[in-house]
Amino acid sequence: MSDVIQKVRPDFYFGVTTTKSSFKNSKYNDIISTYNLHVAGNECKFYTLNSSEDFKTTPCDESLAYAKKFGVAYRGHNLFWPANSPSWFKTYSDDIEVTKKYILDYIVKVLDHYKDEESILYWDVINESVCDNSTINNIYLRTGSNNSNEFLGWDTYTEDIFKIAREHTNSNVKLFYNDFNAENNNGYFNGKTGAVYNYIKSMKSKDVPIDGVGLQMHISCNYYPNYKQLYSLISKYEDINVEVHVTEIDVSMKNCETHEQQRKLYLDVFKACFDHPNCKVFTVWGAYDTESWLGGEYVPLPFDSDMYPKDIYFDMLNYVLEKLPSDATYPTPTSTVRPTINNSNNYNYIIEPNTFIINANWDNWSWDYESFDFDDDGNAVIVLTEAKYGALSLHRKNGNVFNERFIHFKMKLNNSYPVKVIVHSTLNEWITLKTIENVEINKFEDYIIEVPFNEKNNYNKISIQNSNGKSITITINDFYTADEINEDSSSYPILESTEYYSTSEVHSTSRTISTSKTTTVIPKTTTIAMTTTSITTTTNSSTVVPPTTVQNQSPTEDPELQNGTNDIKRIHFVLITITFIINTILNI
Repeated sequence: MSDVIQKVRPDFYFGVTTTKSSFKNSKYNDIISTYNLHVAGNECKFYTLNSSEDFKTTPCDESLAYAKKFGVAYRGHNLFWPANSPSWFKTYSDDIEVTKKYILDYIVKVLDHYKDEESILYWDVINESVCDNSTINNIYLRTGSNNSNEFLGWDTYTEDIFKIAREHTNSNVKLFYNDFNAENNNGYFNGKTGAVYNYIKSMKSKDVPIDGVGLQMHISCNYYPNYKQLYSLISKYEDINVEVHVTEIDVSMKNCETHEQQRKLYLDVFKACFDHPNCKVFTVWGAYDTESWLGGEYVPLPFDSDMYPKDIYFDMLNYVLEKLPSDATYPTPTSTVRPTINNSNNYNYIIEPNTFIINANWDNWSWDYESFDFDDDGNAVIVLTEAKYGALSLHRKNGNVFNERFIHFKMKLNNSYPVKVIVHSTLNEWITLKTIENVEINKFEDYIIEVPFNEKNNYNKISIQNSNGKSITITINDFYTADEINEDSSSYPILESTEYYSTSEVHSTSRTISTSKTTTVIPKTTTIAMTTTSITTTTNSSTVVPPTTVQNQSPTEDPELQNGTNDIKRIHFVLITITFIINTILNI
């Protein structure tokens, strides 16, 4: 979609936050390929780079490297967030001059480290410093979190931080102030919206080098700006020479009655930003629903929990397509197969084969480990620390629970030391379900373990814990819970097929990376069809091929993220279909 956007507005970026734990997932890469600006969700924040007093840029480095693989622009997020210091720093010093020096030195270290990175176009220098109770005439700045005041007494932190940021960035890098509830929601300018505007205006009058404002846009159907209200606000910032970006949009269904309402909010915000020359970035806060900080149940993003595009995505795409030159030849819609799961036994995957991620419905709460990653085969590998009783521990997110189920996983250990399989209740009680010992080293074994009914409360966490404190490597995959598990059947649930009809894209060939993108899909019927269509515009040619989701827009030096991904998916689907047919014949 970003290629289509840049045919109409070459100065406009379509952005998304990225999450390191998903970088190896091919469907995730398909989603990310439709954007041309990346923002790290948490990997570049103070509480990540300085989670302890040791300064490490590795998480942010990896996030930036991921953006480079796609050949896209990057936004640094963020340098100073007064409400979210790492816990150790909240009590670092009672002397404000010591605190001030540490923060300024930290910012210099970060900016000097990334100063030569040409893909970094923006830095969110200060994040959310204006208090929510501020008004147009009374502006209050945060001095810490809800239970700390580590910045109390540093009244000039805005001026000091922006000025030092300008000194340590290249002149082409734009510096932003970023905040929420500052979007002219419901047309009310005199509250926090006006406070943020006057805050920035006052800094500009003092020659503080602020280039732009980021409007986060965490909205719902009871609190949002309509097209006219947002467009008017963007114009007000234009009058004081401040560029506007929509930096973190999600639209929660929590206060919406219908999805049509949600679609309208998304499209109105996108149109207001895209139509105004002073709004140059539109960034979605999360790649797909389950990854959202709001929780997947509020379906707040343009891609669903299965990583497929929703009508929200197509609404924005179609709006841009309408603005393409009239002499352009549009791609014809094609169809592609999206497999759906016959989930009669209520499978809930935690680590699914070939996905290279922990399911976004689960959080990694492991402890006392040296490393956690996915190997080249998609297995999760955790190395538990010597002389500790650490565990691979996975926690069900957003208050979701389970009870009286079966757990399945495939696991191998690098030694024969025992491990315990434990479930934890919502009251933090725990039950050891099984002790696994005397295993054959480095050999995968299938485990099916029954979880007993708990009449008092439900379970929300599963742990595989080191039982004797020796260093141990656990390699695990095909990890799920289910109501029933047939030991003689495949671990995969049977797949059915659904036909999806697509809206295709026209692509620019001016970029230095591969732009052979495919169509995106929306549901229609229950028959299977695949077609490939070639299309031509008056200026360049593009090929539209049927994907499983939006196809990658990956760099040519990384062929694994290009067309081979879709071939593997088709082969995988064919194999599953053959398995289903054979099982059906055997059961007749």
